[in-house]
Amino acid sequence: MKKELFILAGLIAIFSFALVSTAQAGALTEASATVDTLYGGRVSNYAVSFKVASSAEVGAQVRLIFPSGFNLPSTIASSTITMSSTLAAAIVASSTVSGQEITLWLADGAVAVAADTIHFSGIPNIQSPYSGGSQTLEIQTRTLADELSD
Repeated sequence: MKKELFILAGLIAIFSFALVSTAQAGALTEASATVDTLYGGRVSNYAVSFKVASSAEVGAQVRLIFPSGFNLPSTIASSTITMSSTLAAAIVASSTVSGQEITLWLADGAVAVAADTIHFSGIPNIQSPYSGGSQTLEIQTRTLADELSD
């Protein structure tokens, strides 16, 4: 019984994410990430939410940078990702994957205003690492000119 509880506690610890932003312009707050399954090495869908400090322009980017040990798919159809916003219309126009980074572009008319909470769900087919420990997912918001915004 103790061994089973230890394994369960270890699996939960594996997927305890501390989200951080390395942006300089403003801080992302109220960040969270959830995963469909807590088992190590499994492929799952992810959801990410955060609050922006400043407005994001049309065509802006949101980058999700996963630590090593995560296996990302080579492509992600933007149609599988749902974006919602508390204060403005928000649509993902396209998405790309490069190494450990997923980049999501906001569509025309999709503007996240200051203090807006943005939620992305249905980010598919990400394999979690087999190893234990806490993981950190980096979130960046960038302008159309590829400069950090939050």
